[in-house]
Amino acid sequence: SGTSKKRWKKQEQNYGNTPRLLARGQADVILATVTMTYERGNEVDFSKVYFVAGQALLVPIKSVLKDISDLAGKMVAVHKGSRAEQTLETLVPGAKAIVVASYEEAMTLLEAGSIAALLEDDTILLGLMRQYPEKYQMLGDPLTKDSYAACITKGQPEFLKVIDEVIQRFKEPENWKATFTKYFPGQVVPPIPSTFMRATLADISGRQVEKK
Repeated sequence: SGTSKKRWKKQEQNYGNTPRLLARGQADVILATVTMTYERGNEVDFSKVYFVAGQALLVPIKSVLKDISDLAGKMVAVHKGSRAEQTLETLVPGAKAIVVASYEEAMTLLEAGSIAALLEDDTILLGLMRQYPEKYQMLGDPLTKDSYAACITKGQPEFLKVIDEVIQRFKEPENWKATFTKYFPGQVVPPIPSTFMRATLADISGRQVEKK
């Protein structure tokens, strides 16, 4: 079909630009660490879930912090426009938010001791730990379960079908394991998200989903 013959061009953007890029016609699909939320579902249509992440806290290995409660009154960085910016108050009661424009800024503050931790999705934190080996660790287990999905402008069922097909191939067991171990070596390969997970989140995207 004509939809499947689109030429893809990669763009790197900040979190907050996601819906606006689609609305302005500057992007056809957003494929990033975008969590499915009711608020975003009012603006875009979501694909099938391709990964389940969780918000977690990154701290220096030498940090004396042992528990979330230890962060009360302390500075915690969150990326501007991220879900962590919205959830910090609930997930880490008493912490003081420092909003940063980039992860480089956050890591500079963390290294200098200007902040106590960084709250972000564990997928991103694993990448940062790989960039700064043997310097940082996650404090405890992930605090949430967040479903990642691609998103497009509403009202394009054929295009969404193509994206779903691509995601389904990505989630084939061999592809899933190979991709995860490539980017997160040494980490336990997580379960593959349910093929029909969008059926439980149909109200988010506002589309009818046929259950099998």
